[in-house]
Amino acid sequence: MKRITHSWLRALALSMAGLLAVPVLEAVTVVHDGINYTISGTKATVKRYNFVSGGDTAFYKGDIVIPETFTEGGKTYTVVAVGANAFVDCKELTSL
Repeated sequence: MKRITHSWLRALALSMAGLLAVPVLEAVTVVHDGINYTISGTKATVKRYNFVSGGDTAFYKGDIVIPETFTEGGKTYTVVAVGANAFVDCKELTSL
């Protein structure tokens, strides 16, 4: 019985070590042509406007064109989505 328990514990420990060894892709925020994106891998999602330090907010304004792809830092990203409420309260946004 002890042998089975040790084998089971060894398999569990190896499985947990394997999970910890897998790199986690963390979403990163970049700004390209005045639009905030959350990027993960080569995919980008339009993110809500910036909250600037001091309590001010930098809302999106004017005519906004969301490209299908963009290149930042030598890497090309495909825009796959627009985040929820990305343009909320943007009263000076004239077209999207």
